Amino acid sequence: MEKCPICRARWRDQTVTCRRCGADLSHVIKHFELGKQLEHRAVNHLLRGEKKLARKCIKRANLLHTSEFSKILVSFLSR
Repeated sequence: MEKCPICRARWRDQTVTCRRCGADLSHVIKHFELGKQLEHRAVNHLLRGEKKLARKCIKRANLLHTSEFSKILVSFLSR
């Protein structure tokens, strides 16, 4: 996560409170991290040849955190 989802201020110091608007970002950070973990699981499933499980993980990851990498993975797994 690079910016606060409330005010779009840069998020640099890894704090749980936005420096500009004071929003509590702990839940956002938690979901962001879970999305990244699901991306890693998807890759691991794909490496083991478990395409169906990889597709399930990356779809869940995209609900929590969409990245360029996850978009590419979804496109690849949709074939």
